[in-house]
Amino acid sequence: MSSERWKQITPSQFPWEREALDYVREHLPDCDPYRVWANFEFIADDGTINEVDILVLTPRGFFLVEIKSRPGTLSGDRATWVWRSESAIIAHPLDITVELVLILRHHCWLAPPAKKT
Repeated sequence: MSSERWKQITPSQFPWEREALDYVREHLPDCDPYRVWANFEFIADDGTINEVDILVLTPRGFFLVEIKSRPGTLSGDRATWVWRSESAIIAHPLDITVELVLILRHHCWLAPPAKKT
């Protein structure tokens, strides 16, 4: 995807995240209306700082992509994920991602319309 359509706001400090971003960039169509904004933050009404890995505009709407890259075997359910190589149990990212989408939607709804140039 050309730099005209791909806007990475902040470079990633993590190699696995850079690899995921490169993968997405290489596999999305490089044509209108596709656009991507990657690695950006915004401040919600309550003052919290929210991080977005990838926000994609497609003909079907916006999609928020949360990058999770870890070595090993993944198993779990709606509540927890277990990575076998690290013996780590973490919260399933779906709930956090849904909350992030709702905050971002609210934030965009309140923003003034962009001026056409």
